[in-house]
Amino acid sequence: MASSSSLLDDSRAQSGSHRRYVALASQTQSDAAANASSSSSTLASDEDEAPLVTERHQRRCSGGSAYVSAGLLCLVNLLNYADRSTVAAVLHRIKSSFKVDFKDSGLLQTCFILSYMMLCPIFGYLGDRGQPGRLLFSRKGIMLLGVCLWSGITLASSFVPNSMFGLLLVSRSLVGVGEASYATVSAPIIADLFAHDARTWALILFNLQVPFGTGVGFVIGQLVSDATDSWNSALRVTPPLGLLCVNLLAVCFREPRRGQSEGPAATAAAAAAAINPSRWLDDLRALSKISTFVLTTLGLSSVSFVTGALALWTPEMLRLSVLSRGQPSLPLLPARTDESAASPSSTVAATAASPESLRHPGHTGAEDRLSQLQASP
Repeated sequence: MASSSSLLDDSRAQSGSHRRYVALASQTQSDAAANASSSSSTLASDEDEAPLVTERHQRRCSGGSAYVSAGLLCLVNLLNYADRSTVAAVLHRIKSSFKVDFKDSGLLQTCFILSYMMLCPIFGYLGDRGQPGRLLFSRKGIMLLGVCLWSGITLASSFVPNSMFGLLLVSRSLVGVGEASYATVSAPIIADLFAHDARTWALILFNLQVPFGTGVGFVIGQLVSDATDSWNSALRVTPPLGLLCVNLLAVCFREPRRGQSEGPAATAAAAAAAINPSRWLDDLRALSKISTFVLTTLGLSSVSFVTGALALWTPEMLRLSVLSRGQPSLPLLPARTDESAASPSSTVAATAASPESLRHPGHTGAEDRLSQLQASP
């Protein structure tokens, strides 16, 4: 009986332990399910907040300082292209002062374009690997150096003696170096300042300064050279404005981190790429495999080839066309007579009706085509 009672007690104890084990397991499973549900809800809430964080970051990047910086970049871009077209506005005066023909005067644009074309990839390479806060090896430093260079060289070129046309060609080459350093880093900075639609509008305004600046250069160059009867004074207008912009950039411009407009993840990726940069040849090889990039580049180069020549020679061609028909020149073109100015429509009609009138006594159509080729980018 004693043994039977002992066995019965052991059986009851084991049964109670089993029940407690089952209860404990059930409680553990329910706790795990609750924790999983809580984790999933936390992840879902984090995913819901992620777009809000990105939006807040983009709004912060597109704040007042970003608009000030973009405005300064647009202003410098306008002066950049105004400086280029000033030479075209006074080209006939330069030819007369240095006693050169159309072929030699076309070298002014050729020297500028060659240095600009060769230096753009180098400054782009330096800008990609620069870091904000470093004076020389940052995009801001490259811009300041470039604007100072082309402003100073343009001002110095206005003092070149009339007997040293080669020195004027050298100065135009150095101006191309300065403008290349600015052009290659300014547009990527705007891309880092703004995101999505704001970036599109900022780039539109930035590129609108190209025709605006070209027109300003034609007008200012014509008016100033007519007022002073000298080509030298026309080249002294944009340099002081450029040096003023250097001071504004140094004080008011804040360089963004690469990828800043895309959020913290893009900024971290850009910082990691700056620490371990890829080789230049590897970058070119990768870009050459992107057909859209290659075709777009070829198309833009073809357009620039034509527009570069037109920007230099159209004022001179229209002036010769009007003068050869015994009519006064257009206002704001690089020539002036004492009679009233002809209308643009009559000048274009005269040019189309009489192509031979574009020829100046002593130069041939072959020289026209050669000069146009030399002046093209």
